[in-house]
Amino acid sequence: MELVDERLVLREDNVELFISLVEDFLLKAPVQIKSSTKLAEYMARHACTIRSIISGILKEDGSGQPLVNEKQKSIPKFMELYGLYSRIKSDLRPLMNTGEFADMYAQTIVYGLFIA
Repeated sequence: MELVDERLVLREDNVELFISLVEDFLLKAPVQIKSSTKLAEYMARHACTIRSIISGILKEDGSGQPLVNEKQKSIPKFMELYGLYSRIKSDLRPLMNTGEFADMYAQTIVYGLFIA
């Protein structure tokens, strides 16, 4: 979704991601987790959702690097995420692409939620 003239407009290139989010957060009943296997499945689904979101935000240019335009540069949350990607790439993993970053980010968030 995108804010256009103070209205939310669905972007066609993000329809699958939007449907996934709606299904995940609004249409499913709360999960009763009674085993470690169910917990692992539940967390894996959320990791996939987070990975899809991050991949959608940091769209790549075909060479594994994120596309950054002027509109994105004006969005503070985008710049925070892009800054994190850039710092990890420069300091820790110079060959990392946006897909690997999205996967790493999702795993970190889900693991942090598990620990919490």
